[in-house]
Amino acid sequence: MSKFYEEILQVPEALHRAVDYYKTTGLESLNTWLSLVHKHSALNFLGMGTSEFSVYSALPKIEAGEVPVLIRDAGEYLYYGPEQPHRSVLTILTSQSGESVEIRKLIEGNRVTSSVIGITNNRESTLGTYADVVFPLFGGEEASISAKTYTNTLAVLNLMGETLAKRKAPSADFFDVLDKTADLLLSVPDEEIQKAVDHLLPGDAIAFVGRGPAYTSARQSALTFMEGTRCLSSPFTGGAFRHGPFESVGKLFSIVIYCAKGKTSRFSWKLALDSAKLGAKVLVITDEPASVKHELIRVLTIPNPVADDETLFPLAVSGIHPRIVHALAKERGFEAGIFNYGEKITVTE
Repeated sequence: MSKFYEEILQVPEALHRAVDYYKTTGLESLNTWLSLVHKHSALNFLGMGTSEFSVYSALPKIEAGEVPVLIRDAGEYLYYGPEQPHRSVLTILTSQSGESVEIRKLIEGNRVTSSVIGITNNRESTLGTYADVVFPLFGGEEASISAKTYTNTLAVLNLMGETLAKRKAPSADFFDVLDKTADLLLSVPDEEIQKAVDHLLPGDAIAFVGRGPAYTSARQSALTFMEGTRCLSSPFTGGAFRHGPFESVGKLFSIVIYCAKGKTSRFSWKLALDSAKLGAKVLVITDEPASVKHELIRVLTIPNPVADDETLFPLAVSGIHPRIVHALAKERGFEAGIFNYGEKITVTE
């Protein structure tokens, strides 16, 4: 068994650890977060890769706090952001290791505001010791492609968003939902995962599409498929895919659509059918019954304890795409999670 797959199997336990912390000791941090947000004019989320785009999963809830939200690539912000940080902006830095080179340079160069929220897996890191309020991830040791820390980042951001949306710390019922989600993360049988992989083969190039919070799943998949399977991939929102990339759809094209039950799911199903009619192989990962049928469309249905809350969809599917990465890499002759040219912690710009 590969190290990556071992860590995938630990994802539910890691999520339970985070839930146990935030429904007890961590409630104080959530209340402090709520208080700090109300004292600032805007929120500035900075991170790299997974740590940047995970915010989109909880964005509808975070924006319900009625404070403008900025989401920036930390490396771009480091060199192209304001030299003097705006005092009225609350900065949220996310780094699983807490030592990513861009995050460290922002801190060491005094490029962040006086109030800083840190989301990290390492409370003893540069970020963990600098931040005024730290949201630990409790992912445990992770040496391979982000799986445990990714899932727990989604959970922490959703807890932060839920706090803003409800104007108070999450209820006991909400924590129960997170625990139930953890129990279901690996519930899709291996046979279904393999059928999805077989449908995508040879897997040389895959487009990933998601709307709303599901865009996070598309971004994470594109990143980890390139890391783990050496597959050329790119993420799109559903609308952006229609604006140009749709012209490339055809018999040599594969597309994975993350379709969450909600206000735009009908557009995702239409995209799936339109793509299949043009000869593309389509995999739809969804938490609702299929509304279209075609021989080139394969549907992978996942359990979602709260299917009417789209912000929980990326969390519900976070145990799916790492398993597809693992299986697809094996079919393509690779072991997912082996870094040939870089390291787990990026220390080089």
